[in-house]
Amino acid sequence: MLSDMSLNTICFQAICRDYRNAVVNHVRASLEKAYPDDWEEQMTAPFRKEWEVIRANAQVSRSSGEHEAQLRDEADLLGVNHFYNLFELHFDVLFPAPESVSEADRKALKQAVLSWSRNIKVLRDPVLGHPGEDDITEADAMMMLDSARRILENFDTTASEQVRVWWERIRSSGPVSNIADSNDIKKLEGSILPSREAVAPRFVGRQAELSALNEWLLDDDSQSWFLAGDGGKGKTAIAYEFAVSVRDNPPPNLEIVIWLTAKARRFSIGSGIEINDPDFWDLGSALDGVLDAYGVSEIENMDLNTKRSLCMEYLNTLPALLVLDDVDSLEGSGVDAMNFFLLRLASTSSKVLFTSRRIAHYGMEPMTTQVQGFAPRSSDGIDFVRTRIDMFGLDPGQFPTSLINNILEACDGSPLFVQDLLRLCKVGEMPGAAIDKWKNDGGEEARRYALGREFEKLSDAAQKVLLACSLSQGPASLPEIRVAVNLRENQCHEAITELQTLFLIPRPRLVEDVPRFAINANTRRLVLEVLGGSDLAARISNSINAIRGDTPANYDQRRSIGQYIRLAVSQVKLEQYKNAEETILRALEAHPENPDLRSQLGWVYRKWQPTPRITDARFNFSRAADLKSRKEDTYLHWANMESQQREWTSAAIAAEKGLDVIGNSSRLSSMAGYARSMLARDLQQQTLYPRADQEARQAEEHLKNALLSVEEIEQGDYKYQSRTHRAMAINYERLIRINRRMSEHGTVEHFTRLLANCLNRWLSEHPSDPDALSERDYLLAQHPDLIGFGLATG
Repeated sequence: MLSDMSLNTICFQAICRDYRNAVVNHVRASLEKAYPDDWEEQMTAPFRKEWEVIRANAQVSRSSGEHEAQLRDEADLLGVNHFYNLFELHFDVLFPAPESVSEADRKALKQAVLSWSRNIKVLRDPVLGHPGEDDITEADAMMMLDSARRILENFDTTASEQVRVWWERIRSSGPVSNIADSNDIKKLEGSILPSREAVAPRFVGRQAELSALNEWLLDDDSQSWFLAGDGGKGKTAIAYEFAVSVRDNPPPNLEIVIWLTAKARRFSIGSGIEINDPDFWDLGSALDGVLDAYGVSEIENMDLNTKRSLCMEYLNTLPALLVLDDVDSLEGSGVDAMNFFLLRLASTSSKVLFTSRRIAHYGMEPMTTQVQGFAPRSSDGIDFVRTRIDMFGLDPGQFPTSLINNILEACDGSPLFVQDLLRLCKVGEMPGAAIDKWKNDGGEEARRYALGREFEKLSDAAQKVLLACSLSQGPASLPEIRVAVNLRENQCHEAITELQTLFLIPRPRLVEDVPRFAINANTRRLVLEVLGGSDLAARISNSINAIRGDTPANYDQRRSIGQYIRLAVSQVKLEQYKNAEETILRALEAHPENPDLRSQLGWVYRKWQPTPRITDARFNFSRAADLKSRKEDTYLHWANMESQQREWTSAAIAAEKGLDVIGNSSRLSSMAGYARSMLARDLQQQTLYPRADQEARQAEEHLKNALLSVEEIEQGDYKYQSRTHRAMAINYERLIRINRRMSEHGTVEHFTRLLANCLNRWLSEHPSDPDALSERDYLLAQHPDLIGFGLATG
């Protein structure tokens, strides 16, 4: 138990005393050694404009008797809020490394240190002073102290150990899991991104490029960046992975991620029908895309100057990461769009990332990351090829590492060309012969040949469905596909299953609450290049055009609802809670009992300040669930709200309702498991052991479903997977203690073995995870017999 010390007090002792004093001493010693003549001037360089004020405030507080200690030097004026700037400016001095450490590892360490320092500043800075009623949560406290401990490990192990002791003191108050906070939806609400399947399925590697982008993200003086490289080298995939990471783990200075593509692929079908579906093609359409993302309505009635001014206002008030993909497709007046965001965005708080094939003529080399193909013999390149071998269902035994390197060389490391070469193997070519054919035909004819052979092997129904998905402007629903190809429902299902078996169509995703099939952009392009001019394509295209004219009302309704929701999100971010409520209530008048709107109204009430309207939020989340909302966020928001109120039963029910409607969901399963486990803890403390055992066993089943296999984990999910492992370990320990109280010795042994297995799996999947190591050591100290049940300690 925390006994007589509150969380706020512990955080003050750990951060303001132990952490701050250790950092101040380290800064003083390191800078004095590096700059003996002017170390104080070097130290205050990032704060020149404010340092006189800082010094004056310190003198006032000491003359008033508030602080009795005398100042030793300027370093004693440093507060926790100053450390981020110091670490960034003097990183090489404060965190020296041997020459043997690579530049990439140095950049990774710097990024990690800055991230930990920012966590401390954002979560809770005791030096700045916070209202006593604004209590810090256990999960936030543990995260903050853990960040401090990790920084101190680099130069003061004694202070690091002391912070770890404080961390353990919080933890010993009861097995606290930060699953609740990790499940709480901190991603940027309202962000506009395409589906992963359409852009970057099973993303691999590219850490150097992502690190450069993350470094740019933290640079307050740089608003624009380019990803440049030849076509097919992976620029769009890297930009997408970066955008998703920003959306899911946003820095404090961004409010939304907006993705707009200028890709304009035109294909001649039959008598010259064009397919053209970019998000923007000139300045007006680009401004429309940005304003639409912010939920601004009646855009069509605005002139260009009004749109431009309003766009600048939003980008400054609610800063965005704006991704403009494939700006090479812009021609003529379209170049004005790129120039506007490149030049005018610098006066806002937003950032813009461009992807482009050409960059030299823009003169933007200093703000450009050049994207190359995967290098032969590189671990990223080899891993990428192996994932595609697995995706295509090929025999990995036919692809030794030496042959994989030959594939990378033949394709110049291009992810696009690697996939196309592997299609040759999929239609019957031996790997060596496929490489030779690729080299001899220059790649292009080999790609066409592979897809042509693959298409010939498809059933008539599968051919029609593949073309319909490729010709559709955006993700297509099953009813739309059926009408376009004139197939019965069971025939359409069989065709989709056939295509999914061949990895030509991914699993469906919910788009505006409708399951839709978003075909991969590279597959779509290749299908239309090879088959776009066929008579079958012309007939299907005509059908699509015909049904597109029959369903504008449905599209308009979905667009209207989406605009209301995005506007309400923007209003909440501007702390205009009453306006946000009125926006959704107006929307409900136009679209009565729409589950998305009910869910959004619950979210508005949950965010309401100064006091969240919990009862109103609960009613609307519950109503959205009754209306069978198929949005995962509905149930996550609801369950997290109940969890923060420590209403564990209600939190579990909310997550379980989502599982009943949506089906498999790792996050909902994790939330349900966490809530049931915490309910078990409360029952255990009340000595209601049989009921506690029942709840903990339910938690175990949910958490099992939450854990993903290694093959299912997307890049960026490892941290979340690790937290779920931790929740599982805590729950197994709880089951051990409960059953020991009930004298169920055989069951105790059973759960001890499961705990050992759980920790072994956690450590094997995350061998360098410090949480896994510390959890193992802690549990081993509590349960030494874990070694006898197979716990690995090496």
